[in-house]
Amino acid sequence: MKLCKGDSEKITSGIFIILNVLICIFGILLTTFSLIILHDDDDFKIEIQCDNAKEHHDNLEIGCLVLTAAGTLFFMISILGVVTAIIKYKFYLLVYVIGVIIAIILLIIGIVLSHSLFYKKITNCMNKKLVVGIQDDFIGSAYTYKLLPATDDVSLNWEQIFRNFGCCGLDSYKDFQKDNYKWSNKWNNDYRLINSSVNSTNNKIQLYGKIPIGCCKVKNDVWGHNTTFVNVLDCLTNPNSDNAHLNGCQEDMEKYRKKESLILIIFSIFEIFIALAALFCAFFLFYKARTSTSKVSPAPSPIPSATVRKSSKILVQNETTETYTNPVKMDTEREEPVEDDKEKKKRKKDKKKKKKKKKKKSEEELPKIRGSNNTEQFDA
Repeated sequence: MKLCKGDSEKITSGIFIILNVLICIFGILLTTFSLIILHDDDDFKIEIQCDNAKEHHDNLEIGCLVLTAAGTLFFMISILGVVTAIIKYKFYLLVYVIGVIIAIILLIIGIVLSHSLFYKKITNCMNKKLVVGIQDDFIGSAYTYKLLPATDDVSLNWEQIFRNFGCCGLDSYKDFQKDNYKWSNKWNNDYRLINSSVNSTNNKIQLYGKIPIGCCKVKNDVWGHNTTFVNVLDCLTNPNSDNAHLNGCQEDMEKYRKKESLILIIFSIFEIFIALAALFCAFFLFYKARTSTSKVSPAPSPIPSATVRKSSKILVQNETTETYTNPVKMDTEREEPVEDDKEKKKRKKDKKKKKKKKKKKSEEELPKIRGSNNTEQFDA
C-alpha cells in the first residue's frame, strides 16, 4: 500500500535517500578493504612459528569473509532503500529494516573475529616467538657473486618482512651483531662479492656481513638472481640509511596491524551509525504508512432512488440560480440523464395510450350521435 504524502514525510524520504547513498559508499569500501586483507598473503599471513597461529589466521579469514558479506548486504540494502523512498511501499520498508539489522549483526561479528580474536592474540604470540625465530631458525639468503635466495620457511618469511616493511631485525639491525642477545645462531653471514670498483682479475671479495643481505635496499622488486642492490658491499660492511633498512620490524608490524584494524573499525562505526539513522527514518515512514491506512474514510452508503429523484427535482427548480447547496450533487449529476430519459419515454407511452383511448372512445360514440340525429329528424 502506498505511503501518505506530507511535508514531514517528504523531508524524511529525502534524508532517507541521502543516508542510503552513504551506506552504499561505506559498504563498497568495507567490502573492498576486507577483500584486500583477505588476499594480502604477503603482509598478513606470514607464517610465524606461533602457538595456534593457524587458528588465529582462520579467525582472520572468517572475520574478513563476514565483513565482506556485511558490506555486500549493506550495498544491496541501500539500493532497496533508495527504491523504497521513491516508490513508497510498506513491504519494501519491512524488508529493508530486517536486512539492515542482519547486516549490523554481521558487521559486529566480523569486527570481533578479525580484530579481537586475531590482532590481539597474534600480536602477543608473535612478540614472544619472533625473538626465538631469529635466534634459532633464521639462516638468510646467501650471496656468492649473485643472490641465492633462502629455501627455509623462516628465512623466507623474515626476508619478506624486511622487504615489505622496510625494516631489519626485531628491534633494529643491531639484532644481528654478536654482542646482542638476539644474535642468530644459524645465520650464515659469509658473503662473496665482486668488487666492481677494482679493474683486475682479483676483484672477488669474501666478507662477513654485519646485517643479512635481506636488509639491503634494492633497486627493483625482483628477489632472485637478477636482483639489483643499491650498494650491496657498503650495505654488508657499513650499513646506513642510504643502502640498508635500519629500523626494527616489531614496531612497524604492530603499526601496520593497528592501522589496518583502525581503518576497519572506523568504517564499521560509520556504517553502523548511518544504518541506525536510516533505520529510524524507515520506522518513521512505516509508522506514517500505518497511520495513513488506519485513517482512510469508509465508502459512502448508496443513496436511495427516492432521494435521487427528489434532489433531481430540486436541481431542475433551481436551474436559474448561480450557486446552491446540494449534498448529493455528484451522484445526481451522473443519474439525472438516465432518469430523464426514462421519464420522457414513459410520458410518450402514456400520451400514446391516452390518444388511443380517446380515439377509440370517439369512434364508439360517433354511431350513437348519428342515431340520435336521425331520430330527431324523424320526429320533426
